[in-house]
Amino acid sequence: GEIGKSEVVGEMAVITDETRSATVRAMRDTELYRLPALAFSQLVQRHPGMLRPFASVVVKRLRDAMTLPPRPALPATIVLVPATSDDLVEFAHSLAAELREFDTVVLEARDAEGRDNPAGWLLEIENRMQISLLIADREPTEWTRLCLRHADRINIVADDAAPAVPTPVELDPACRQRLEEIPVHLMMLHRGRPNSTAWLRQRTIESHVNVDPTDHSDVSRLARVITGRANVLVLGGGGARGFAHFGVARALDEAGVPVDGIIGTSAGAVVGGILARLRDPVDAQQQMIGWFDSARWRRDFNPPSVSLMSGRQMSTGLQELGAGLRIEDLPISFAAVSCDLVAAEPFVHDRGPLWQAVRASGSVPGLFPPVAVDGRLLVDGGLVANMPAEIARQRQPNARLIAVEVGDPTDIDVGGLDGSGIVNGWERLRRRDRAGSASLARLLMRLTELGRQDSTEFADVVIQPDVRGFGLTETRRAGEIAERGHAAGVDAIERFDLA
Repeated sequence: GEIGKSEVVGEMAVITDETRSATVRAMRDTELYRLPALAFSQLVQRHPGMLRPFASVVVKRLRDAMTLPPRPALPATIVLVPATSDDLVEFAHSLAAELREFDTVVLEARDAEGRDNPAGWLLEIENRMQISLLIADREPTEWTRLCLRHADRINIVADDAAPAVPTPVELDPACRQRLEEIPVHLMMLHRGRPNSTAWLRQRTIESHVNVDPTDHSDVSRLARVITGRANVLVLGGGGARGFAHFGVARALDEAGVPVDGIIGTSAGAVVGGILARLRDPVDAQQQMIGWFDSARWRRDFNPPSVSLMSGRQMSTGLQELGAGLRIEDLPISFAAVSCDLVAAEPFVHDRGPLWQAVRASGSVPGLFPPVAVDGRLLVDGGLVANMPAEIARQRQPNARLIAVEVGDPTDIDVGGLDGSGIVNGWERLRRRDRAGSASLARLLMRLTELGRQDSTEFADVVIQPDVRGFGLTETRRAGEIAERGHAAGVDAIERFDLA
């Protein structure tokens, strides 16, 4: 677990008079106040009511341990390490302005000049303020080292137009040790199309954010991300019913609810990828409908040695929709979930070609061939995480997760099959069985909906558009399905007070 600012540690040991059961390690310069067991006992004898807050801490931590994973403490001291420019003062003040609901201060090296005890001075400020934004020097100076020792969150701030070489701070042995102790994040400043790939390859990064410092909405998004207030859409699989995701996104956009990140599985990955690229739900929906209307992907049958379709038209179409972008260069964070058949576990795509990630996440086994990447054999993520809310919570523990479920348990029926286990395929083709009956495509796609449907408990908001009666393959009804999503989104915004 993680213990944050002004919290108590060791409370269970003094209440039960037992030896402390866990080791606590300070991850930054910390001021501790020690209360010996004898002093605690005397305090409680004189003031019995003092036992109540300690007991409350014990109960809360036990309750959290038995339910969902505890959410880590939010960072109070955020350090900006300039990778390409010393001048981050204007950017830091722009960020502080977006943190106006918190007591925030921006400090740089000159603020500490002439002080006899810079560490004590900094600690005093941290105790008074909710958030301290510290601008480190580009070189490994004493001020930089002090900043790193106090950091709850370290951000390397880089200009994507500059060479992606290690910074002097990263090369300094003392600073490098600190950078290895706590997660490091990358803020990629750009004024157009981001180019984060080279920077990410050079270092181990917990997460990264692409920010246009001249765009107010981008800086606002960054403020939400670093303070645990980001809105993340979690989009489940469901074939053609995934068009409902567009409707939900449109409702959020109309209500002024910003989307700061997206994670999706199968159809949710395809929709999420194009939403993350365009950030305009209406435009994204039209592009998707246009691609399906072209029907090229339907004319891709293949001798079924691996799959019924070759995958060529699907891959080509997704490359067009992806516009050559890599996931790490999208305007907002995005991840797609596929199933790795080799490791028999979910695989999260958060870097690499956008088209390849959504192609793998929606690769229904038997219909489309798997995607082989770095020794992994990747197929539709619905097999293991059709609703990837748990994965999203692991990746973004403090974000507000808005999950959208588009599954329909009534989508399929026996459709003329019987207990003999025998079927006459030629006869079924001649009859053109009605929608909902158990065709090969529908059976295979239905299988991908069964993976971890119960993980919505990890979401803060769950939206379930009424998509009953829409088949997994009914893309011709995309507009109707999207409107169902829009109606559900409007209802959820009011019901959960999202706006």
